[in-house]
Amino acid sequence: YPIGLPLSATEGTSTAWYLLTKTFGGDLFDQDFKPLVTDKDSGGYKALAFHPGGTFGVHADIAKHLYDKGKGAGKKEDITQVLYNRGMINAMLVVESIRTAQAKYGKKPLTGEQIRWGIENLKLPEARLKEIGFAGLVAPFNVSCENHEGPHSALVHQWDAKTKTWKNVSDWMAADQGLLKPMIKEAAAKYAKEKNITPRDCSKVN
Repeated sequence: YPIGLPLSATEGTSTAWYLLTKTFGGDLFDQDFKPLVTDKDSGGYKALAFHPGGTFGVHADIAKHLYDKGKGAGKKEDITQVLYNRGMINAMLVVESIRTAQAKYGKKPLTGEQIRWGIENLKLPEARLKEIGFAGLVAPFNVSCENHEGPHSALVHQWDAKTKTWKNVSDWMAADQGLLKPMIKEAAAKYAKEKNITPRDCSKVN
């Protein structure tokens, strides 16, 4: 049974995680950086993921508006891979943050401070994620001045050697903030003191 599992199929490729996990079911990606576990006996390998591979609502829009019109970049079969999904999530967070900021400041070029406000007031409930095709691809969450981290959750996905796909085998699981938050606050306070940084007072943020 694998120990020290990566957070996704390609996580930690330049660290000790990669050297360790190569001993379980072969390499975690091929020459095209697809998240494949290459050994024929690798079925059943499990890993934690902040977001899974697979097909979700947004992929239908990408196929319809890009690939079906000959405008897609890269191979169409790659758009459901873990790394592709990660890139889409990053793009979605930027777009939704700017939309949030423009709802307050107007649809015009925004300053860095205004975009930061949009990020720190970003709300992505299940209904909104479903509307934009990301339901199931990322857990619902809100961002705030106090919380820049997002949903604090992950799920377990398992490698199917026959279909060469990852399949979700758990619901979203939240991290234990009672354990982690004191450690984070202590480390942040130490860093701020060492670097002579005055922490923001979120109670004074509009």
